[in-house]
Amino acid sequence: KEERMEKDKAQQTQEERRNEIMKVQRDTTLTMEQKTRKIQEIMSRSWQQTQVAKSASELTTSAQTELEKSYHNQANNVLGCKHYQRGCKIQAACCSKIFPCRLCHDDACDHPIDRHATQNMLCMHCS
Repeated sequence: KEERMEKDKAQQTQEERRNEIMKVQRDTTLTMEQKTRKIQEIMSRSWQQTQVAKSASELTTSAQTELEKSYHNQANNVLGCKHYQRGCKIQAACCSKIFPCRLCHDDACDHPIDRHATQNMLCMHCS
């Protein structure tokens, strides 16, 4: 039953797209280039929405991880990472990702951090 509902929804969406395309084709105020561009937008809309949703879910997961507290010694509630005891994280200027320290960045990324370019920090006590 659920599969059938999804199929009906897909057919409805396809029919809606078809109607939108026909409306664009009948519009005499548009140039051929404008019609082509609008039809391309209609045809790629569902793919773009899928990509945006996918990116948002990936971003949400990675952003949550970046903002979570990290510990040098969790048993003793000492903030930091395996390299340092510290109460803040840094935002790498090169990739805008947040890490407990420059060494954690270099461990996780395929490029070295320019530690002198770092401008932003995140307090783990306040956030």
